[in-house]
Amino acid sequence: MTLLALLPDGAIAVSLSGDSDSPNTPRTAIALFTGFGEDPANPQTGLNILNTLLQNQFGGNSARPFDSRVFTYAQSSDALNYLQSFDNLSSIGIIGYSLGGNAASVFAKNFPAPQPINLLVQIDSVGISDDKVPDNVSKGFNYFQRNPSYPGGSLTQKVIERAVTPAVQKNVKGADNINVEELFNDQNIVHLGIDNDVRLHQLIANNVNDFLINPLTPVPEATFAFRQSSFSNQASVSAADVPEASTTLGVVMFGAFSVGSLLKRQHQQKDKVDN
Repeated sequence: MTLLALLPDGAIAVSLSGDSDSPNTPRTAIALFTGFGEDPANPQTGLNILNTLLQNQFGGNSARPFDSRVFTYAQSSDALNYLQSFDNLSSIGIIGYSLGGNAASVFAKNFPAPQPINLLVQIDSVGISDDKVPDNVSKGFNYFQRNPSYPGGSLTQKVIERAVTPAVQKNVKGADNINVEELFNDQNIVHLGIDNDVRLHQLIANNVNDFLINPLTPVPEATFAFRQSSFSNQASVSAADVPEASTTLGVVMFGAFSVGSLLKRQHQQKDKVDN
């Protein structure tokens, strides 16, 4: 039986009965970071649906306990506290969508040594710190789309799509970069809906199985030692400067942040050409 619990900070924790593992049993845990304006307490958002899928596929096994939780892109410290609550972690996965993709990359990069991050998944990532898989990450996937239109969408949705899509990170160095429009032969995939795609959800679940649950190579062993002070305020410029509420001002600021991200990507491309 699956149990849902609304936590004080608004996030949703999912647990399955029967998962009464020993404190010394190796555990897998995943932190998921939502995009701009998404409520982590809403079970119908894309990452919460993905989270439920992961729990249904991998939870409830006392021989290999599994936990996962959804956070906003600005809750890096809460995510660290969540992972710190386990003393038997053997593998960690970080997943993020849009601004949450940037937050996931920064979170992984700043994760306290010596514990490695075994899997980093970025979904249509938007930010300024998301263009390279951090050195402490074993495997990275970057799923993206290139569609700047929003057929049938509202004016606000169309404006957001045109502003954000050019800024989406399409080439993360060191990651498997996958265009989901080409992969699924579906040109209707857009930024504001990619996180709800059930085909992508299952693909990510396969990534979790292959690199966290049943890895082909042994998971690196490390002492799970945290240094909370080194991580408390690293949520990244995206989390600090972009408002959480989906107001008109928030949309404008999100668009401005996306433009800044786009300019950075264009500058990086120019540098590559010049060199």
